[in-house]
Amino acid sequence: MQVLENPSNELPYPFCVTFQRVSSAGSGVVQPRMVLVHWNYVHVQVKNDLPRCFAVVLDDSDAFRVYCLLHGVSHFLNDLVQVRYFFLWNLVDVLVMLLWNNERVTDVYGLDAHERNYFFVLVDYACRRFFSRYFAECTRFGHGNSSFTSPHGWGSLVLRQQSAAISLKEVFCQYSVMDTLVDDIGSFPLPAEVDRETFEKAYQLAREAIVDGRDIRKDDFLFKNFCKVTLDSFRIKLASGLDVITYPQQYDGVRQVGDVIHVAMTDGSFVVEEKQAFLPEVHLISEEAKTLSEEFGKRIPLRVSLFGPLEQYLKEVGTAPYSDVLESFAETIRRFAKNSILNSKHVKTEVVSIDEPSFGFQSIAAESDLICDVLEKAFDFQGAVRQIHLHSASRLPDLLEVGNIDVLSFEYAASPKNIAGVSRNLLEGADKQVRVGVSRTDIDSIVAELYDRGVTKPTAEQLVDEEEIIKKRYVAAKEKYGDRMTFTGPDCGLGSWPSQEAAQLLLKRTVKAIKK
Repeated sequence: MQVLENPSNELPYPFCVTFQRVSSAGSGVVQPRMVLVHWNYVHVQVKNDLPRCFAVVLDDSDAFRVYCLLHGVSHFLNDLVQVRYFFLWNLVDVLVMLLWNNERVTDVYGLDAHERNYFFVLVDYACRRFFSRYFAECTRFGHGNSSFTSPHGWGSLVLRQQSAAISLKEVFCQYSVMDTLVDDIGSFPLPAEVDRETFEKAYQLAREAIVDGRDIRKDDFLFKNFCKVTLDSFRIKLASGLDVITYPQQYDGVRQVGDVIHVAMTDGSFVVEEKQAFLPEVHLISEEAKTLSEEFGKRIPLRVSLFGPLEQYLKEVGTAPYSDVLESFAETIRRFAKNSILNSKHVKTEVVSIDEPSFGFQSIAAESDLICDVLEKAFDFQGAVRQIHLHSASRLPDLLEVGNIDVLSFEYAASPKNIAGVSRNLLEGADKQVRVGVSRTDIDSIVAELYDRGVTKPTAEQLVDEEEIIKKRYVAAKEKYGDRMTFTGPDCGLGSWPSQEAAQLLLKRTVKAIKK
């Protein structure tokens, strides 16, 4: 079996296709899966043969939307159901047909899917080279015969699977409409019994140990004060029901990268060495992925968050722009992001978020083109959805030209005005998705408001938004942005919240409000 993971840099998101032969007819052994096309979480499953008229359509490939057709649809524009991934088991004598065109689905409006069992994939112009390259690789590895034809003005690539004769008895389909994924921004409180000074010391020592190649889990001090704290906090997040879970960011977010930049600065550079460009939390989760995956019964969908080059520059240099220094910061962030992308049987980094909380409030005195170039470089990596998180949406339109950004994230719950300046047309024009925060995390303001109402010692229940309020915000944002809103969750991080229990309640209530 050959698995080709993202063979083209043109793909905006992670994507993989697997073709696998079944065994020869006389062996009596059938491989469980012959075709896998992977796209995030939601799924369609088909056992044995394809039902008549089943097809899958990739339309509007800049956004990489996936659609399937079921139940006797005669052309590609009726009853499209958007999905995120699907499995096809035990395909027998099935044509896998790739269709592409320049004018999107209208050119194949009358295509009849009734005649045979076909697996159709419709691809927009932008993804031609990816699929051409993939099927060329597929043929080279001996997974079938391919040929090009040009019917009706659009190209098609046909791949016929050779397989054993299998008794076709069961057809099973399950599909789900594409939902908005619930994630969190990252920071999380330390356990009440953990001293911050001790944790920070353990964090710094853990980083040094990892660089030296030592197993931090075998050091009693590091295991107790970093490993256990991080893993237990991550378990709390996992148990909250989030679709994508950020590692618990419990060390100062700027210092995570800033400490390592300071080491590089002693050698006269702002660019961190590759071997130093890693997050200890992500390293630890990678080491413990098998245990976590077995404990929670799933492959861990990880989100990685780190402060971006603009935020680091403001803290280290200030507002005066020096393009070479800014580019060095961008390269450092790119290395941290790239090295945080995990892809194993037990864990996968689904999202990398570069956070720029000061952007729109305090700005580097640089032209917009320079800012965009810096972010373009920082986001120049593949293998995960690339998200930028902002506190203010006032300068969000300036970032629409950054091609490497997939998702723009901003706060809405605590800052309702943010949503007014970001239209769906604006996102569609730049082909961007959006993440909208729908539950408040500005704990100081929440506590102050409760104090004004006479609540001097609020409980966790009082600190967290009511479910109905979260739901109302989510519905308003979803109605505005539709399928452009691919992520949602709390406004920001929870590191300053009074307890892990209160933070987890906010996560659980947010998930429940959105999914009910």
